[in-house]
Amino acid sequence: GEDMIAYQYGLSFGLHILRTRMFTHTGPRRGAVFAESAFARQIARIEVSQNELARAVEHSDQITTAMKEAGFPYATLDLAGFRSGSMNDVLRKK
Repeated sequence: GEDMIAYQYGLSFGLHILRTRMFTHTGPRRGAVFAESAFARQIARIEVSQNELARAVEHSDQITTAMKEAGFPYATLDLAGFRSGSMNDVLRKK
């Protein structure tokens, strides 16, 4: 559901959103009773293309409100922009 809400919101501002993901780095089945799961489920990570970063920042108040309405008290904007497979960077680090 969160994917679709963020996608529709992005379209309303002319952003070309490819995908949004919940930041559940400990795994989707990890119970919310664990601190890291509880923290991670509160964060929305937003990636837009490099040429749309300025537009996302311009609409940061509206994006923040939409993310809170979708159940995410915190939203982050990846300043490196959208990069396919970027979540795998965490897995590659030792």
